[in-house]
Parts: sequence; structure tokens; C-alpha cells
Amino acid sequence: MVILASDSAVIHAGRTNMIGEFRMENVPIGRYRMNVLAEGYTMMDIPGIVVSTGNEVMLNCALDELAENIGTKASMAKLSAMNEMSTVSTKTFDMDETGRYPGSRNDPARMVANYPGVRGADDSRNDIIIRGNAPFGLGWRLEDIDIPNPNHFAIFGTSGGGVNILNSQLLDRSDFYTGAFPAEFGNSIAGVFDLQIRAGNNEQHEASIETGSIHTGLSIEGPLSKRQKASYLVSYRHSTLSLTDHLFENGTLDYSHRFGVDAIPHFNDVAFKLNIPINRKSSLGVFGTGGISKITFLESQRKPCSFSFEDHGQDVNFGSKMGVMGVNYSSVLSPSTNLKLTVYSSYQGMQTDRRRIFRDTLTQNVTGTRQEYWNDSDEYDFGISCRLNKKINANHTLKTGWIAEQVNFRMTDSCREPVSGAHGSTYTVRAFAQWRYRISRDLSVNMGVNGIWFDLSRSWALDPRAGLVWNLSRKSTISAAVGIHSQIQPLYLYLQNLKNEDGTIGMYNQNIGLTRSQHYILGFDRILTINLHWKLEAYFQNITNIPVQRSPSSWSMVNEGLDFKLSFPGILQNTGTAYNYGLEWTLERTFSKQYYYLFTASVFDSKYTGSDRVIRIQMPTEITF
Repeated sequence: MVILASDSAVIHAGRTNMIGEFRMENVPIGRYRMNVLAEGYTMMDIPGIVVSTGNEVMLNCALDELAENIGTKASMAKLSAMNEMSTVSTKTFDMDETGRYPGSRNDPARMVANYPGVRGADDSRNDIIIRGNAPFGLGWRLEDIDIPNPNHFAIFGTSGGGVNILNSQLLDRSDFYTGAFPAEFGNSIAGVFDLQIRAGNNEQHEASIETGSIHTGLSIEGPLSKRQKASYLVSYRHSTLSLTDHLFENGTLDYSHRFGVDAIPHFNDVAFKLNIPINRKSSLGVFGTGGISKITFLESQRKPCSFSFEDHGQDVNFGSKMGVMGVNYSSVLSPSTNLKLTVYSSYQGMQTDRRRIFRDTLTQNVTGTRQEYWNDSDEYDFGISCRLNKKINANHTLKTGWIAEQVNFRMTDSCREPVSGAHGSTYTVRAFAQWRYRISRDLSVNMGVNGIWFDLSRSWALDPRAGLVWNLSRKSTISAAVGIHSQIQPLYLYLQNLKNEDGTIGMYNQNIGLTRSQHYILGFDRILTINLHWKLEAYFQNITNIPVQRSPSSWSMVNEGLDFKLSFPGILQNTGTAYNYGLEWTLERTFSKQYYYLFTASVFDSKYTGSDRVIRIQMPTEITF
């Protein structure tokens, strides 16, 4: 049974066909809530469905089976994550939500800064600090594979940038994790974006144009084959400000007269997905996204009275590139077993050139330049991923998988001693297994382990995870989770040529190990009305094996990842520590009757120790609303 309702009335109610398909015609423009019910399954509640002019809404729904001894008690499905293995600290969002919150700019990273325990760094970048952790601790996933930093103007070793490459209009319902994530997520210690690209319309062709102060773009979708029900979805975006460059003659007006800044950002990005059903049991998907960005700050052409970027007295040329493309094969091996195999390739690169400007002290005319820093680096990754989902029965579900990835790198940087390049390759291998046991109608546990091997540093880790969900009633839930999480350091740190105490030069950081973090979380969730709930979570994180400098100092890798510059800290060792603990409260009303609201409060403390063993404040104890 499928029920579509508005705030005041049921718009449609009916049953699916024999293969579970349903279609609703002549639905008025507006926002709706849909309930999907079936005997022997939990109810699925999907709020915030937006029906607009000229676009069909495509939804994929999967219900969770109930065992005979569990009964048919209604669940808190509308508060649950898309991933059934998740227990705590997870927020599900869709493309409509990414543009709803103030300041989000249709960017998932800026949007989640409204959530408790999550804060942005500054307006120039979309880095996010999750519960006091460094931004580089965030992992990005797309279509179940790890991807490089998906942002324009991205620096190696960071997870943010100026503008997100992913077009939110293409996103399906996705999950965002802030702690104690399930065993399938590895190589991240702070949080995870688990993003999915929606399938295109497989019945009719559609096109839309979007424009704003940041980007202008075109999206098209439609059927590749109506008989086969194959579809395509493609998006292209271009920097809006860069489109104005041709309107001004060179030298007539400088950038500061046009827009109040020294430079105009130039970027382009594209995303696509092809969905090709092979038969009723298997399908083929091709997906990808990528972007190119560049910006130039010409101090030599700046007028003395105009704005200067950091007042650095340099001409700066910076560019970055990112791309990922994959092919996945999904098959139903049996009524209880699903297999997904993905082959993919990814790329990230950056180029920087900084030149010092010399001016005459009287006339302020440029008298010369000197190159101070340059970087030209690339990383190519090739990988294969296999995931198997086995539903043993209604009470037991097993999910397991592995991923093997070859990493090819070319790192050249003028700060290396001597100036030379690091060329080569290495590989990583990761595997996981997790088990969900529904003990009763009200109680379930998730247990699993994640393993990782990084060949370059010969580092490895086995990270156990466990979680529990206890439904006290139809409206109240207690959840808890514990787990260990490990992360590889940014690749460029391993490849620096460094001078040892005896004067010898070598890559002495190749033996630095993985940073490890232990998470402990306890939460309580209470539904007040169909559109309103409040949530309370307490957490503690203990972080060890943090790279710090060999000589006594306050520097720690736990504070890095918030800048447009690479960090060159010298020879490192894994002796740094840190801890975060706090309490978060959320009161959220989903969009209904033309309004919504979100109130959050956080109190937390975050401290770290460098190689000098002095305890310092990483993030001050504070309360935020």
C-alpha cells in the first residue's frame, strides 16, 4: 500500500503492481509525505517530497522485513538512516534540504554546519569541524566508494574547498555520520559523507537550468530505452562570475572595482549517471563527477588602495582538478543475497605558483618579481570494490566486502630538499564485515570489524565496531555505539624530502602510522508529533597516534586542514594525543504547512598534546546555539 498525503488530506492511495512498481498521476504542485506499507514489513515514512512543474519525482523504496516473533509494531523509520547498520550520530538528507538552510549555497558541507556538533571554519571555505576533530578527518564517499576531496580550489590533505563539485540537484537521499559509524566505513576518524546519485527519469526527457551568484548550470535526464527502463542523468555547471570577464576590457576596470575582490574564481564541473537494467535480477550503472578550477591574484596589477588577498605582496596562480568515474554491476544472486561489484578510477591534482612582487617605495611601481614557491602534483587511483549483502532471515543480516586500490602519485614541490619530484605507486587494501541481529521487536544490535593496510608505510589496523538500538516505545529510542576508527595521513606528508640531524636527506616520514580514534556515544530520541522530534547525544572521543614533530613543539596534525596552503612540519612521529567530549541537543520540525525549524545546542571540550607533552586547547569549551 502506498499513501501520498498533504498537510490536510490524502492525495493518493493505492497498491503496487506484482513487481513492486507504482505510479501517481496528476499530483498537484506542492510538498507531500508518503507512507509505504506491506504486511510483514516495517512502514517507510518519507516526508518532504517536492512536486514541481515539469519534473517527475522518482523514488526507490526498500522495506525491512519483520520476523513472525517480532510483530508489526510501527517503527521510527522516518528518523532512521538509509544504512540499516547505523545506530547513532547519523542524519539523512536529500537535495531539497541542501538548499533549505541559510548559507548552505546548495552545498552539503555548508548545509551540515547547521547540525549540532558541526561547525564551519570560515566563509571562504566549506571545511567542517566535527566534534572538535580536524577537517581532514572527514571522509567522502560516492556510490559506495571513497573519492578524493570533491571541492573546487582543494588542497592536498584537506577535505574542503571553495565550492563543492557535486551538484546537489543530482543527489539522492544520503547519509551524514558524525561519529561511531558502521564497520563498512574506513579511513576516516571524524565523519563520513555517504552520497548517492539519483537515477534519471526512465519515462520522459527533462531539462532544467539553474543560475545564481556562484554557478550557472544545465541538467538533463531521460530514458535511454523505455522498454529496458534505462535512464541517463547529466549536469554541467560553470562559474557565474567568470562569465562576466568578457564584458570588461583588460585594464579598463580591475577586479576590485567589479566585485570588491582581487580575483574572479573560474571553475567548471560535470556529473552524470547511467542506469541500465540488464534483467530483473541485475543492472549496470556508470557514474562520474569531476571539476576544474583556477584563480589568479595579481598583486602586481593591484591598485594600492584596493583589497589585497592576505596582503601577501605576491602574484598567486592556483588551480586544482578532481575526477572520479566508476562502473558498478549489481545482481540479486538469490532472494536473500545481493552482490555489488564496482570498478573505478579517480584523479586529483593541484598547481600553485607564488611570485614575490617588489615595488618602488616612492612610486609603488613594480620593479621586479621572484618566484618563492611552486607545486605541481597529481594522484591517480584505480580500484575495485566488492560488497555482499546476505539476509540470513528476518532477524539476521550480514554485510561484507573489500576494496583494493592502487595509488599512483607525482609530487613536485619547491619546499622539498633538494627540489625534486616523488614519482611512484603504492596500494591500499580494506575489508569489512558487519552483522545485524534483531533480538526482538524493540532491540537490535550491530557488530562488525574494519581492516585496513597501507603499503607505503607498512601500516595496518583492525577496528572493531558495535552499536545498539532499543525502542522504548513507538516514540522513544535509546541508542549507543562504540568503535575504533583509523586513518591514513595525507599522501604528501609521506613523500617529503627531509634533512635529518646528521645532515642526510631522505623521506623520513614514510614510516608514520595511522591515526586512531576511539568513539563512545549514547543517544536518546523522542518523537513529539509526526513532524517534530528532539534528540540528545553524549559522546567521548580519544585520539591517539597523531603525527607530531620529532623535536618538542606544539604542532600537531590534529589542527591541520583549514587553509589553502600545504603544511611542511618536518620529521614526524606518532606520539600526539587528543580528546573530545560533549553533549548535543536537537529540536527539529520537518517541513510541513509551509514552515520548518531546527534548534540545536552543543557544549563540548577539545584538547590535544604535541611533542612537548603540554595539554592545549584545540577547540575551546563552549556552548553554541
